[in-house]
Amino acid sequence: MGQHCWKDKHPKNEGKTKQNETTYAEKKSEAADDKKLSETSRKPGFFHEGDEICSISGIGEGSAVLGGEDGGLKVVNLHTGKIQSEHTGGHKGDVRRIYHHTTTDIITTSGRDKTAKIWSLGPPENRQLQHLRTLTGHTMAVANCCMNDSGDRVVTGSRDNSMRLWNTETGDAIKIKTVARNLVHCMAWLQNDTVVQGGENLKLYLWDVRDDNLNQLTDAITGVPDQPVCMLKDTSSEFSIFVGYKGFTAASAVVRQWDIRMQKEVLKFTGHDKCLTDIACFSSDVLLSAAQDRSIIAWDRASGDMICSASLASKGAPTDFSVTGDLCSVSTTEGEVIVHSFDKDKGCFMPPLTYAHD
Repeated sequence: MGQHCWKDKHPKNEGKTKQNETTYAEKKSEAADDKKLSETSRKPGFFHEGDEICSISGIGEGSAVLGGEDGGLKVVNLHTGKIQSEHTGGHKGDVRRIYHHTTTDIITTSGRDKTAKIWSLGPPENRQLQHLRTLTGHTMAVANCCMNDSGDRVVTGSRDNSMRLWNTETGDAIKIKTVARNLVHCMAWLQNDTVVQGGENLKLYLWDVRDDNLNQLTDAITGVPDQPVCMLKDTSSEFSIFVGYKGFTAASAVVRQWDIRMQKEVLKFTGHDKCLTDIACFSSDVLLSAAQDRSIIAWDRASGDMICSASLASKGAPTDFSVTGDLCSVSTTEGEVIVHSFDKDKGCFMPPLTYAHD
């Protein structure tokens, strides 16, 4: 499966490589003693051999929704590998993004086929994907989608330079906003009335969606020479957002925390070497991220210090990243799902379970 890269809680300390090796040995011994996790293992993959898994979203209870390059969706149990529900041909082409609304248990998906779709999942004890409605109108691939806290509005962003606000219940487009050269990558709701969005023009936009509008609140946040590619709302502050950037060096492949109200960078998380794949919240004090350097990192949210990291023994490049419970899951271009458990008490990732075709 390849070597795991474990780092101590303060990676800036001298001699960290030697410390990491000791830490890994100690933590592996502890894990064996308490028998919380099995040894590294592999199980059969979820899609056809060679098919890319484009997106993944944890939905609780150790389960996740996977989106394939064939447009299909599958609800899977990450502990057992059981497929709980599936829907073939939901999209015609890549499922670019899956967003799970935890309150309503509704998911929205966006695709290369220029559409977004809304689905119900059913109760946790009997997950059954049911297509509710399709959102049409974009003229290019829909890169991202997300819902507001109350679940009655969906916002989508596309490579056609537009943002669209939709009524979740009816599927009607309420408002359309187009900005030249704003090929949308990522977005997030801050509150029910504000959406933050980033794209290929290197800017972060703030959109006021009160009264079902899409009005730009202030001047876009600029000054960072890299593309924002993923985004996560900071649940501890109504004016804070985490943004992951596209870069090919450690200096640019970073996560930045922004104070949106002050338009000011608060903190920078540095440790990846290539473009960020996605960011996830593990707890109120731990942030997780995955990147194209085939690594996942756990961060101290207050200080920005790295707690630990793990390398992904993968044939393909990461396509998406999600957290459900203590399980951190990465999907790849080779159809793999690599599942690491993060032990917060010990400050380390445990050996992975990989779903893949040999």
